[in-house]
Amino acid sequence: MEAASQGLRVAVWVFMVRPRVGLPPSPAQKRWKAPMTQAESWQKFQHELTNATDDISKLRSEITYNDTNAIFFLKRLMSACENTTGCVLLAKADLGSPLEKVARSLFESLISTFWASLSDENANYAKESEANEWMRIIRKNLQEGRAGVIHKKTGTIESDAILNHPKVKGAKAPKQVLKMAEETGLKILYLQIYGPLSVWAHGTAYQPEGKSRVYELMSLVRASLKAIHLIVVNRIREQKQTPLAALEDILKVRLSP
Repeated sequence: MEAASQGLRVAVWVFMVRPRVGLPPSPAQKRWKAPMTQAESWQKFQHELTNATDDISKLRSEITYNDTNAIFFLKRLMSACENTTGCVLLAKADLGSPLEKVARSLFESLISTFWASLSDENANYAKESEANEWMRIIRKNLQEGRAGVIHKKTGTIESDAILNHPKVKGAKAPKQVLKMAEETGLKILYLQIYGPLSVWAHGTAYQPEGKSRVYELMSLVRASLKAIHLIVVNRIREQKQTPLAALEDILKVRLSP
């Protein structure tokens, strides 16, 4: 298992900094230089986090109260900043195992936010997914007899009425991350980064003490935050989609054919 874990770490690192075999390097990869020192990396990381956090209030002032899609994307950036701040605390404590879980969540948010930004239809679907998930949880508990709905005034049991409500009956599971990755051109990221991160996040593997992946993980966290920040700014302020090439430049990996 340790050998496999070492191999995955090397695979992810090589993937992030070198072009794939058989494909010409992207402009970002042509400009690739030796990795920054840890101190330089932390300084740049703090700069990215400060920029994103400071932009939240500015973006909020640019949104009208009835622009629910813009509000949705702003909340995505707010969540990304909070998760990134949590990653900083975990990294400073050298807690690689929980850092892997939060980094995976942030990286998943990058994929889903990019997917949602590509059309109003996608954005509406993403907004509805949260409500649908809560309704699915309620539906399952009511169906299993683990919960009940009682009318506050009459005391009558209203569980059947809730179960028969069209929105509760029709609540669907959210779109799979793999499907979103395929539809956005990010499948290679799902396969080579999200997959290995899931091994640790699900508890299938454990990073032994003294072999922390903090430095590598924080590079991924910084890139994910920067990408989400760009996607949200483009969607709210610039009213445009973020091109795949822009994500290539941030993530330092070739995504387009």
